[in-house]
Amino acid sequence: MVAASLKRTRLEGMILISTCVLAALPAFAFAFRPIVVPILCVDPSTGLFKTGANRMFLAAEGGNELANGDFYVTDQGNDIWGISEIDGSAKRFMGANSHGAAKLTQKSMKVNPTQSIWVMQDSSIQLTVTFTAPKLLDELDAVARPINYVTFDAVSIDGKNHSVKATMYTSGGLNGGWQAGAAGSRQQTVDFGSVGAAPVRRHVSLGHVENESIVWLGTALRPWWNRSGSKTFAQLFAEADAEHDRLFAKCEAFDRQVIADAMAAGDTIYADLVSQCYRQCLKMNKLVAYNDTTPFFCSLEGYSGRLVNTVDVIHPQAPLFLYGNPASLKMFLETVFLLYESGKCKQSDPPPHDLGPWPTVNGCGMGYWVEEAGNMMLLSAAICQLENSGAYARKHWLMLSKWADWLRRNGLDPVSQNSTDDFSGSYPHSCLLSIKACLGIGCYVKMATMAGRADSAAKYRAILDTATAGVIRRGYESGRFKKANDLPGTWSMKYNLAWQRALGLKVFADSIIQNEMKCYRSNLKKYGVPLLSTETYTKSDWMLFAASMTGNRDDFLAFAKAEWTFLNECTQTYSGILDWHGTTDQWTNFPWRGVAGGYFFELMARKCLGGTAARPVPAKSGAAGRTPGMHMAMTGRGAMIDISGNIGQGTIMIVDGYGRMVRRFDAGADREDTRVNIAELAAGQYTAIVKNGWGGTRSARLCIVY
Repeated sequence: MVAASLKRTRLEGMILISTCVLAALPAFAFAFRPIVVPILCVDPSTGLFKTGANRMFLAAEGGNELANGDFYVTDQGNDIWGISEIDGSAKRFMGANSHGAAKLTQKSMKVNPTQSIWVMQDSSIQLTVTFTAPKLLDELDAVARPINYVTFDAVSIDGKNHSVKATMYTSGGLNGGWQAGAAGSRQQTVDFGSVGAAPVRRHVSLGHVENESIVWLGTALRPWWNRSGSKTFAQLFAEADAEHDRLFAKCEAFDRQVIADAMAAGDTIYADLVSQCYRQCLKMNKLVAYNDTTPFFCSLEGYSGRLVNTVDVIHPQAPLFLYGNPASLKMFLETVFLLYESGKCKQSDPPPHDLGPWPTVNGCGMGYWVEEAGNMMLLSAAICQLENSGAYARKHWLMLSKWADWLRRNGLDPVSQNSTDDFSGSYPHSCLLSIKACLGIGCYVKMATMAGRADSAAKYRAILDTATAGVIRRGYESGRFKKANDLPGTWSMKYNLAWQRALGLKVFADSIIQNEMKCYRSNLKKYGVPLLSTETYTKSDWMLFAASMTGNRDDFLAFAKAEWTFLNECTQTYSGILDWHGTTDQWTNFPWRGVAGGYFFELMARKCLGGTAARPVPAKSGAAGRTPGMHMAMTGRGAMIDISGNIGQGTIMIVDGYGRMVRRFDAGADREDTRVNIAELAAGQYTAIVKNGWGGTRSARLCIVY
C-alpha cells in the first residue's frame, strides 16, 4: 500500500513531499537536450564529453547514447569503451561498436552538476553508470586530484540472480595518460558477483598523468594534489579509492542542494542551466601550490585567448565559486594582488587584463583599465560580504584604495578602451564602463565601512553621490542608459547593475534599474536580449547576470528561458556551452569557456550574498482570492494530488526519476480546485509539476512505496 504518512518541508518556496529517503535525484529536465554531457573533467587540457547527432532526441528516447562512439575529447583521441559481462555474455555499455559486443538498451540519461548518469538494461539486468567529477569547492584535494569516478550499480530485473562484471578500457589516444585503477593499466574489471534484487555497487577510478604545470615568474608550480612533491600516482589512486564512497555521497547531496536552490529561484529551466554549466566551468581552472603551501586557482581564458587568470573571465565565473565556497574566489584574486604588492606590477597602474600566456605567469597585461579595476572592487567586496567582515579589505587596503582613486579619476567618463566585450570594439564615453566605475566606488565605500575606516567611507560616499549624478546626466536618455554618452538613440545591456542588488549597494535608484529591465524585456528575442542595440548577438553569462537585476522572478525566468531554449535547440554538437551566440538565429562563438559559471549569479545572490530573494510572479486566483497551492492526499493503495486554487487552463505533469514524463493532465476548465488520481503509478520517485495558465509553476517531489 502507499505509505500513509507525509513529511512536509518548505524550502524557499518549493514544497518537498517525501515518504522515504531520496536515494537519487529526480531529473527535473524532462525535456532538456544537453549539447554535450560531461564524462571526465579534470583541468583545462583534459576532459571527455559525450555528444553526437542524436542529442536532439530526449534522453528517454536514447539521446546522447553512451553505447556509441560519439565523444569529444579536449586533448586528443577518443578511444574509450566499456563492456559488461552478464552470465558470460558480453554487452557494451560505452563506446563504439568496433569491439564486437552488442549494446545494452539505454533507458535514460541525466546531467546533474557533478554527475552524469546513464541507466541501461537488457532483459535480465539494469546497469546504472554514473560519471562523477568530485569538484566540490570545500574539498580542495578532490578538486585538484586528476581522477574521476565511474560508479556502477547493477540490479536484477527478472527475479533471478545473475553473474555480472564490467570492464573499462582506455587507450593512449586520450593524451597518453588515462589510467584505470592504481595499477596504471589501461583497463580495469570490477566483479559484482551474483546480482539479485538488491543493487550491487562497484567503481573504477580513472586518472590522468599530468604533463603541464603553471610557471610563475620562471618557477614551475606543483599541482595542489602533489604540493609536497613526494606523492606518487599510485598513492593518489589509493587516496581516491578510499574516498569514493564519501565523495560520491557528498556529490549527490551537493547536486540535490544545487537543484533545490535552482528550482526555488527559477524552476526546472534554471536547474537545467546550472546543472549543465558546473563541470564545464570547474574544468577550465587548475589548482596549483604557490611556495608549496598556498593554493592558487589559475584559469584558462579558453577559446577567446590562451591566457592565465584573465580578470574579466574570473569575474563572470565568480558566482559559481562564491556559491560553492567563497574562500575559493580568493585563490584567484590573490594571484593579482601578489603581483602588485610584490612590486612586479606598478602599483600606480589599474589591475591587469591577464597575467600572461597560458601556462606562464610573467607580468600584467593591460588595456582594459576600468573593466578590471571595477572587477577587482566588486569581487573583493563580495568576499567581505560573504565573510561578514572587512578583514579581506584591510589585508589589501593599499591596492584597493589606489584602484578606487583610479576609478574616481578615470572611470566616470572613460576614454576609448576595451571592455570585456572587446569583440564589439572599443569606444569612448562607454556607459557600461562608467556604471561599473560607480559600482566599484560603491564597493569601496562598503568595504571601508566594514573595515572600520569611517573617514574613507564618508569621503568616497560624497564622491560617489556626485559621480553617479554625473553619469546619469551624461548617459541616461528616454528611460534607459545609452551605449555611450555621445550616441543618442542607442542602448546596451548593463549587466553589472546586478551587483547592486546582490551586494546591497545604494548607488543607483531602483527606478533606474527597473527602467533598464523594461528596455531589455521589450527587446527580448527568442534566444535572449541583444548585448547592444546595434547587434543581434548576446552573451549568455551577462544575460544571466542581467536576469537578476530586479529580483523579480518573472524577469529572471524570461531571460533564463531564452538561454535554455537556445541550448535546447542549438544544432552545434561538439561545443559545450557557447557564451556568445545569436538571439534570433543559431550563430555561435566562444565554446568551452569557464564564464558559464555566470549562470550561478542568482544562486550566489540568494544564498551567498544576501541578495533579496526573487519575488514570485503574482498568481491569479478565483473569486475566493486563494493562492494556488498543492498537497497530497493518500488513500489506501491510491494516491491523489490536490491542487488548491484556480490554475486556469493549466497543466499537471508527472515526471519519473529518469526524466520521463509518465502522466500529463490538462486542466480544461477554469475551476477553483483540481484533483489528479495517480493511483496507477508504480513505486518509485517522481516529480509533480503544476503550471498554471498565467506562467506560474509549483513542483513537488514524490516517493511512492508499496
